[in-house]
Amino acid sequence: MKALPVRFALRRPGESHKLDISRADEVLHEALLNREEFKARKRAMGPADFSAQYLQDPLPDGGGALDLSMHKRFETPPKNLLIFQSWDVARTPGGRDYTVGIKFGYAEDKYYMLDVYRVQYDVTQVIQFVKHKMTTDKPAWSIIETADGSGDAVHRMLTREYGFNNISPKKSIRKSRR
Repeated sequence: MKALPVRFALRRPGESHKLDISRADEVLHEALLNREEFKARKRAMGPADFSAQYLQDPLPDGGGALDLSMHKRFETPPKNLLIFQSWDVARTPGGRDYTVGIKFGYAEDKYYMLDVYRVQYDVTQVIQFVKHKMTTDKPAWSIIETADGSGDAVHRMLTREYGFNNISPKKSIRKSRR
């Protein structure tokens, strides 16, 4: 039997808390997810996606840990950056899900990650937040995930009500099916 480390999301900065569960295939709440469904999802998703979704332990393609030595840090980005944004929208203030935005820059055949936005707002606050970031960052283009509906609502409001024409919907696999 292999012990499975579980990482808790709520912890003080710099601390890591782990809980050993007796078996890697143990179902924690049968009423919510029975053993057959658990195994079916694991088979359907594959090990990497299953690890990220159910074990809260995402792995890059090929496994292993993210190699930060492959990414260079910079003090100040080039001045001639073309700015892009990517948004994954949630609508759960105080809940478990976050709206996340990433601000990228592109210049001289290089990409720069300039900022990451992470907030828990209701859909009205998300619309105002994304609108503010698009107004201040002035991206050449933005992409917004629309698979779960809240991103679609934010996209429609930004384009129809506020006139943004530099934002595209991106429909991927629904979170409930990942």
